[in-house]
Amino acid sequence: MPFDYTSSTKDSINAVVDKTITDGDQLIQEIINVAGDRSFSNTMRPLEALSVLASHAYGQGPFLGNVSTDPELRDVAREAEERLTKWQVDLAFREDLYRSVKEYSDNAEVVALAPEQRRFLDHTLRDFRRAGHELPDDARSELKQHQARLVELSIAFQRNLAEYEDYLIVTSADLNGLPEGYSDRLATGENNTLKISMDYPDVVPFMESSTRRDLREELTFKFNTQAVNENRPVLEEAVKIRERVAEIFGVPSWAHHGMEVKMARRPEAGLEFYEGLIPPLSSCLLYTSDAA
Repeated sequence: MPFDYTSSTKDSINAVVDKTITDGDQLIQEIINVAGDRSFSNTMRPLEALSVLASHAYGQGPFLGNVSTDPELRDVAREAEERLTKWQVDLAFREDLYRSVKEYSDNAEVVALAPEQRRFLDHTLRDFRRAGHELPDDARSELKQHQARLVELSIAFQRNLAEYEDYLIVTSADLNGLPEGYSDRLATGENNTLKISMDYPDVVPFMESSTRRDLREELTFKFNTQAVNENRPVLEEAVKIRERVAEIFGVPSWAHHGMEVKMARRPEAGLEFYEGLIPPLSSCLLYTSDAA
């Protein structure tokens, strides 16, 4: 059954996050308190349930920070998102939880795990390693502070974008090529002008259908530079923190650290893929040109 967002309030947003954290802590404690042999069911499956709990909580609470028309509700939702995200990040730094999963990984049962179960275990151990469990205590403590600050900066960055307002001012004559009814949703400006906001329902149709290249370029620039003054210091701090995180792990750059969890695994793979495309594409273009 779809969630009824019309019933959401500041209290309900906080309540769903509070309950998720409480229920999640209980699941974690159950994992830590396992008596006897560890198994996938008593160690890994509760972790999987934990991710489901968090996902549902994001959808029912913090999600409104991006879509609600009520500024106060958006603020509460973003604060709830920061609280929930920090709680999730902190889980990876818990020594007792790490020891529980590591203990299970040494279990003979692991050899017979189904491929998707083994992948889940491997990724969980990887995430614990990326939380610094193989680093000295002081490095792990510093890393935890950096990760918490990155969460704060991410929320601030999104808040700045969401609250930023700018418009491309046009006239009715400038809307050549736009579908009928497009102008009906636009706000009006002075002297019978229309205001194309930075919202996707305004931007996407204009970029896809407008015959005015000059206005498309102007809108593209406005869209891509939203909140640039507000977010420049946020990005500068985030970049410095990421550089420090890379140093802590002894890798050449944040790209090397961040892409470990991506399909490419390493930044060089992207360059190799791109360079590998050039010869066949060049040959194709040459063949097309000769055929013409």
